[in-house]
Amino acid sequence: MKFNNVIGVGGLAGSGKDTFVNLLQAKIPNVKRFALADSLKAELNPTLIKLYNSDIFTCSRETKDILRPMLVAHGKVRRVLTNGRHWIDILNEKITQCRKDNPDSLICITDIRYDFFPKDEIYFVKEELNGILVHVSRFDWQGQKQAFFTPPNADEAENDPKLQAKANYKVIWPSARKVDGTPDFNSLNIYVEEFIKWLQR
Repeated sequence: MKFNNVIGVGGLAGSGKDTFVNLLQAKIPNVKRFALADSLKAELNPTLIKLYNSDIFTCSRETKDILRPMLVAHGKVRRVLTNGRHWIDILNEKITQCRKDNPDSLICITDIRYDFFPKDEIYFVKEELNGILVHVSRFDWQGQKQAFFTPPNADEAENDPKLQAKANYKVIWPSARKVDGTPDFNSLNIYVEEFIKWLQR
């Protein structure tokens, strides 16, 4: 199989980025998942527990949505103070160690969101890691029209079009629902299979 050993996945919140990587892990051996936000959550979690009695790693989806603005704000402060490099540099150390321990691994970063500073997240994936960028979009059918998910905040509204423009591969998939009305992310499977075929070219 021929493919770059680093894949960055971008897209709006709720588009299916994590699910895309999870499905990829089930189909390709030795996929290693990373996320810039993991370090953000770990850094802020003691404060969230102390102030709100909420653990970001175990709380409900509803509580996560309430806490999200605080995570976004803290993440942005760290980014601005370091020209976008704080979370990148932490993640780069983890990836470097992974490459030493598992040189044949396929590294997937599930939350590429920014292209604002000169050496921001897209630059990190494509130039520093020599990886590829995948953009994931999800839409609902409203009659005959596709209604795409809207950005949850101004940062994503500004940066997501840049991610789409610089993506090496785009996944555009329709929402599916289970009988109980909850999202059925397994419908993303066929798009993951198509992506794997693209990697194998």
